[in-house]
Amino acid sequence: MLSATYKPSDEKTPFPGNKREHTGCILCDTIMRGTVVNFWLNKKKKAVEEMTEEEKKIAEEARKKKEDKKKKKEEAMATANAATAGKGADGEKKKKAKGGPKAPNKLT
Repeated sequence: MLSATYKPSDEKTPFPGNKREHTGCILCDTIMRGTVVNFWLNKKKKAVEEMTEEEKKIAEEARKKKEDKKKKKEEAMATANAATAGKGADGEKKKKAKGGPKAPNKLT
């Protein structure tokens, strides 16, 4: 349960009827859930708009690092998939081993 109270100086509140206070569950109460989601979405947008040049550079560097990490991960996955695609070192398909299971199937 969460209890939210807006200051009297606030002209508008997200609660119906422009109420100043509301108590409810963040997960169950649609009014509270909508308020929390809208607060964080709006807050994030404002933070980007109000960044200084130095903060923008730091954010850009972090974004580039994240993209580089993602590319490296994709390349590693592609390499791993190519290595396990059933081909040997010389590019030919591996032969399947003959023979049945070595131990009895205990599930049946």
